[in-house]
This record gives sequence, structure tokens and C-alpha cells, in this order.
Amino acid sequence: CNLSLSHQGRLHVSKFSKKNLDHAHDVDTANAASASSFAHKIKSNAYHDMVGHIPTPDIGILPNKQGTLSENLVANCTDFVVCDNGMNGTDTCAEACDGACCFGTDACTNFTGEVCKDDVSCFGTKACFHAKVNRVVHGCNGTHACKYAADNEGFIGEVNDSCLGDYACYGTAGYGGNITTIVNSCHDDSSCRLTAEYGGSITEIMNGCHGDSACMFAAQGYAGYSAGGSIGGVHDSCIGFEACWNAAYYNGIIGNISSSCHGDYACLSTATAGGGIGGIL
Repeated sequence: CNLSLSHQGRLHVSKFSKKNLDHAHDVDTANAASASSFAHKIKSNAYHDMVGHIPTPDIGILPNKQGTLSENLVANCTDFVVCDNGMNGTDTCAEACDGACCFGTDACTNFTGEVCKDDVSCFGTKACFHAKVNRVVHGCNGTHACKYAADNEGFIGEVNDSCLGDYACYGTAGYGGNITTIVNSCHDDSSCRLTAEYGGSITEIMNGCHGDSACMFAAQGYAGYSAGGSIGGVHDSCIGFEACWNAAYYNGIIGNISSSCHGDYACLSTATAGGGIGGIL
């Protein structure tokens, strides 16, 4: 994928190193990896001008203005491309987007859902490959950002200002998993990777899961052995490196996580393997 100058600034700048990419699951071909590596060298001033500074993991509770911004992004998007298995009528979704979404090698191949033509959504190599998301607004930006999300009978109602980073929401809610909404969340590499997969359930993720691998594997099941865990909702929580990694994994139950789990490893592996917690407040 040869990135034109007009599109270079629209890709999310990733901290994911090429070394990590080489060892990540389902790495793309050498040519695609080369294009991704080139994209990561670009300083994304245009992206930050649009959404403001994304908080670093030690911020704690995120500012309310971010939630307001996310609501405005949906309200202000009036031009969506409707995709059915990667097609918009007789055109591919990429063709229908005309460079304003679904940009990158196989970015929207086999994607089903609505994607906003906002110069951000489904940007990057296989960003929305085989994903099924009802609506994407200012989201799924990065290499494999939403690849396989809600695939295989999973469900994600909306990705709004979320899933920004390499593998940020890779496989999220796949294989029967369920997440109603993801808003202003999952802003770093692998931050919500494989979250709620294999029948796991999270009511919503709002202003949370910021930090590399922050909510990776949270509420995930175990293929062929156990249904996924359950988390009522994640609100202003799970801020930091692996902050809620593996939480409620393997049939665990957590009521709600609200304004909690701030810091690296803060709630790592909480209520796993059938454990239960009424809530973390």
C-alpha cells in the first residue's frame, strides 16, 4: 500500500515496535508490514488537531469534554458508507469511501456495518478486515485495529472515537461475544484486543481501557472449554499498562468497573476462572 501525502497524517501513530509486530498473531505479508512500518514514522499532527491530546495512562479519570466530543462526532457525521461483506452495492467499500474511510490494504475487505467518511475510520492495513460493527465513527484506526471484531456471530453496536492503535480492538467480541458500545476508549496498542471474545459480555466501555493491553483478554472465554466472563460496564476505568488485563476471564463475573483500576497492572486478572465481584467502584 503506497500512502499518498494526503493520507499520511491520518494514520494513528503507534508505539507498537516492529519487533512486537513480528511476533504478533497473524502478521501481514512483508510488503504490508513494510507499508505499516513506513506509516508509523509519520507524525500525526492532523489526528491530534482533530481530537485533542489523547490522555496518557497516568491521567486517571478522563475529562468530561472527551465524552462530549465523542457524542458530537456521531451527531456531526452525516455521510456514512454502508458495507455488506466489504461491498457497497457494486462498489467495494474502499471505492465508496473514496479515500475518506476504508483506506489501506484490505482495510474493509469483508467488513459489514456503517463507516463514517471522516478521514479516520477504518484506516490502516486490515483495519476493519472481516469485522462486523453496526457503526464506526472516528474509530478503528491502525494496523489490524478492528480486524475480526465481532466476527463469527459476535456483536458490537458502535465504535465511537475508539479502537485507535495497532490491534486495539483486534478480535474484540468475536465468536459470540457482545459489547453494546465502545465510546472514547481503547486508545492504545492491543488495548482491547480479544476483549469479550468467545461469548464474553461487556455492556459498554466508556472513557476507559487506555494504555497498551489495558483491557486485553478482559471477559474473554476459552475456546472449546468455557463461555466468556461478564463485566457490567467499564466507565472511566482501566487506565494503565495491562490495568484490567484478563479481568473476569474464563467465566468470571464483575458487576461494574467505575472510576477504578488506574495504574499499571491495577486490576490484572481480577475475578478470573469463575470468580465473582459485585463491582469495582
